[in-house]
Amino acid sequence: MTDPNVDIAFWAKKFTEFGYKVYPVDIALSPTGTKVLNFLPPGWKSGPYPTDPDEIEQRQGSYTGLAVYTGASGVVVVDTDIKEHKGINGEAALRDAGIVLPETPFKVRTQSGGWHRYYRAGSVALGPSEGLLAPGVDIRAGESIAIAPPTRVAGSGTYTVEGKIYKVADLPVFPEHLARKLVSKPKLTVVSTAEQRQPTEDEARFHEQRRTEALARIEAAADGQRHTALLQNAPVVFGVAALLGEDPALAMPDIEAAYDKSGGIDWENEERTALSALRYATDNPYVLPPLDDDVPAHLTSEEERQEYRTQLKKLRAVQAARDEIKREQQAREAGSMVLATGVDGDFLDQPAPEQRWLVEGLIHREVIRCYVIGQYKAGKSTLATNLIASLTSGKPFLNKFTVHETLKVAYFDLEQGQSRIQEMMAPLPGLDRRKLRYYDLNGQGRQLDLRIDGLRQAWARELMAHGVEILVVDPLSSVIAGTQVDENSSQVRELLDAFDALAREAGLRGVIMVDHAGHGDESKQRGRGSSSKMDWITTRLAVTRASESTDSQRTFFADGRGVRPFRGVLELNAATNEMTLDSSSEADPDATWLASQRHTTLTLAFVQEQLRVSESTARRKLSAAGWSSSGNAGQGRGNLATWQWVDPNPSAAYDPWA
Repeated sequence: MTDPNVDIAFWAKKFTEFGYKVYPVDIALSPTGTKVLNFLPPGWKSGPYPTDPDEIEQRQGSYTGLAVYTGASGVVVVDTDIKEHKGINGEAALRDAGIVLPETPFKVRTQSGGWHRYYRAGSVALGPSEGLLAPGVDIRAGESIAIAPPTRVAGSGTYTVEGKIYKVADLPVFPEHLARKLVSKPKLTVVSTAEQRQPTEDEARFHEQRRTEALARIEAAADGQRHTALLQNAPVVFGVAALLGEDPALAMPDIEAAYDKSGGIDWENEERTALSALRYATDNPYVLPPLDDDVPAHLTSEEERQEYRTQLKKLRAVQAARDEIKREQQAREAGSMVLATGVDGDFLDQPAPEQRWLVEGLIHREVIRCYVIGQYKAGKSTLATNLIASLTSGKPFLNKFTVHETLKVAYFDLEQGQSRIQEMMAPLPGLDRRKLRYYDLNGQGRQLDLRIDGLRQAWARELMAHGVEILVVDPLSSVIAGTQVDENSSQVRELLDAFDALAREAGLRGVIMVDHAGHGDESKQRGRGSSSKMDWITTRLAVTRASESTDSQRTFFADGRGVRPFRGVLELNAATNEMTLDSSSEADPDATWLASQRHTTLTLAFVQEQLRVSESTARRKLSAAGWSSSGNAGQGRGNLATWQWVDPNPSAAYDPWA
């Protein structure tokens, strides 16, 4: 942990040396618990940001804190708020949203118990946002600041660094697919009053309805959702008021009333959120489109412009007819669907399944959407064939992960070809050939456009006829190319959903999809193209290589929903094509997980659930890892006692800049 009594000017110099733009600030808590920031004039946006050590020390003066100017520093900071008493837990919200942030070596514990994760800014320009990525998760980027360690908040706690501080150049890049998700939210366009026209009657009715719905969403917000509901809907209420020629500020009582009706009791703090929304709506008024159908400027004669409108009207009619046909088809399909069977909440009282893993710690028994990715020639198909060998035989995957059940596997090969697969799989130890059904689909990706009902149903019959229980597709990119889908478009998700439909219709446990990794260091563990791939998966298995050399070291990485992140070095037996994990790879994953939780407090019940061990084993592992109980360590109520990690050498000299 950082020492709050260190020389703050020294930290300012070191941050500057490491590539960060930091600015002096004092922070205190108001009587209502709100942080009040007092910056050195003229403020962090205007600077100055000297690089000379003497000038930095002189500028810092008596200020006790530092703020990182994220845009000027070229960093993105993910701020996860944790305020359990208010029902806010950004870490849990990320997990619930299925968002897996890459590990970063530079993490800061905030004064209130949350986290700041530092990343290098990528090619997608980001600005600040609150709650867009997930409730309780803010993004500090662009014209924004993040409070840096070792800033102390008067009347509260201190910002502390977890481990070491890293140079900006050494930080991992913020994931492109998350950046694109953040910027995909429609932006309001700034327009002067002179450019705005009066809304038509239809437009006025439409926007009135938007305002009514926005207030209703605020009123319907539950505990833990009210702050996000205000962030998302208050700008709509103020923006519509301005659009209709009303004073936007007069809409504040309507927003407060909706907040009160939701059961909110913290308007004194949330009023600041509403005021920020008012400023945003005032600075960024809605833009009404021109009434001239956006006729291109090069069509100058009235005849040309009229012809354009006529053809546009015809094309819209054709598109409307197509949309109607699609709706009718969907209605017919919906009429023949068998609805899922619901159960009452009593099912929660039933004993948990004795075994919830197909492959221990990696692949769930149910809802299998496994995503195997790797760089060019990294060995992703070899990894996939090793997984097939384990699934058909029960042999531990990579000689480490227990396989609890054997299954019959269908392998859709769209890239290697039968002769190459024979070379790869024939020598594999443990492969049960009776449980493998191979399909050579090289160059035939069009056959897997499962969005076509008849084609999907034909494949379902084929797989059922051979008793297939799980499907491996290698690679997804060949399916995308064969179906003429843009790999960056939303149609990729339609293809993946169609494979889910095939799994249901054929009675499969699920689908294992092999894919090419994206380009660049930051993309080695995510698929190329559309970010919807990452939203689809339940388990990600990645293989990366250290360099372009064909014999360079391969690393295995796994994570996913409910999957504890794992990393290890792969070894390949060239004679048998068998992959195994180096014996030093995460020898004790339980200890690794406990080490990752040192920033928080734990209960026995939570540790038992996460490690899937008995109470006595949980106590033993906690004690061995340096954790101490703050309450009764005996039986019964001891389950409710909190456990905290105790630094074995707290007085040792610590240099986070080393």
